[in-house]
Amino acid sequence: CYLKGNFRLIFDSADGVYFSWGARNLSDKEIESITYTINYYNKAGTPAYDEITGQSSFTGAIIGPIKPGKAFYSRYIIGYGSKIHYGTVTDVTVTFTDGTSVSGNYGYTTWHNIRTEDSPNKCMVIQK
Repeated sequence: CYLKGNFRLIFDSADGVYFSWGARNLSDKEIESITYTINYYNKAGTPAYDEITGQSSFTGAIIGPIKPGKAFYSRYIIGYGSKIHYGTVTDVTVTFTDGTSVSGNYGYTTWHNIRTEDSPNKCMVIQK
């Protein structure tokens, strides 16, 4: 992934919550898709809920192909809610065009669009 990673939540003026992800395919295989789940949390660290769906998580996908060594960027609206402060990315599955896949629990926290010193500097690496 990019230096210092790029998992973040971006909030708009209508309480829309966007999940952005920039990374690079570090494998020697072409990626067909990446699925992930992000769990929402409030400032206190307890679950926060989407004001429309009532859910405390979102499951999404990034569709390739993403060639080896190539970067990708995804920005997608995942919910609405003034109480959603951050998210934890879990249940990531990378499926390759050869039909194989690898899964893992990323488990790191996103950060708001204003980066701070205590923001995570982690990159997701799932071994093939």
